[in-house]
Amino acid sequence: MANVVKEIITAIKKHNQEDGEIPKEVVKAKPEHRKNLRPKIIISSLLVLALIVLGYFFIPKLSKSSEPIDKSIAVLPFVNLSNDPEQEYFSDGMVDEILDRLFKVGESNSPNFINEI
Repeated sequence: MANVVKEIITAIKKHNQEDGEIPKEVVKAKPEHRKNLRPKIIISSLLVLALIVLGYFFIPKLSKSSEPIDKSIAVLPFVNLSNDPEQEYFSDGMVDEILDRLFKVGESNSPNFINEI
């Protein structure tokens, strides 16, 4: 079948050339080749996944320092909200007691210490 079509096109070309006409270009219908994008998508997805995994494991190691961080806490003084100035010792005593207990937290390793506070 393809040979018949080819012979017909060749005969038409020869006929047109004999008449003195300018030969027309025969446009061959090429089937569209769809580029196979599936392997490219898979490879790029694996590459992105590998970069995410590497970033997850190596970026936290870069930001961590080997020196331990000193912990600190601030205890602000309490304000005496009563109208009685003789009760000032109570708010000062609360601050002192909290500071004393916090100093003991660093010294104590026993789990029962929290229950004492």
